[in-house]
Amino acid sequence: MTVEESDARDARLLAEGDLGTLFALHLPALRDRARMRMGWPDGDEAVQRTLARLVAELARARRYRAPFRVVAHQVLGWTMRAMWTERRPEEPLPPGLPAPETDGSIDALETRLTVEAAIARLAPRDAEVMRLRVMEGLEIVEIAERLGVKRNAVDQALYRGRAVLRRELEP
Repeated sequence: MTVEESDARDARLLAEGDLGTLFALHLPALRDRARMRMGWPDGDEAVQRTLARLVAELARARRYRAPFRVVAHQVLGWTMRAMWTERRPEEPLPPGLPAPETDGSIDALETRLTVEAAIARLAPRDAEVMRLRVMEGLEIVEIAERLGVKRNAVDQALYRGRAVLRRELEP
């Protein structure tokens, strides 16, 4: 099916009010994009918020100039951006992580090596951010300055890194 045929089908479904079918057709692409960008379960929450917003707009008889697929992805982008900028409390690091300086004991050394190995398996940028935060004890603003990125990028990398470390290091 060509893009033009897909857009015509979407316009027909909108005109008929068949939102269930319309959303079902676009849900896989929206979910894949959100999960790739935000991970799970935040990606699924972003899709749910997006669909809720679209339903609310369509219930108020909102009509779009752009094709529905474009509108759906635009609203998803806005939703993901809003979710990242919400002030959420900084998540604690997984239990058992050493302080930046260890006390020299074998247990502390073993823990540090385990954490370093887990960090090494992260994506390169996430690994660098986690290394600076966990091993060097730098603050988020300091990491952003050192890497030449925005604070938001550091927050995102820390969020992803903590999630992976939590999965790998929990007993």
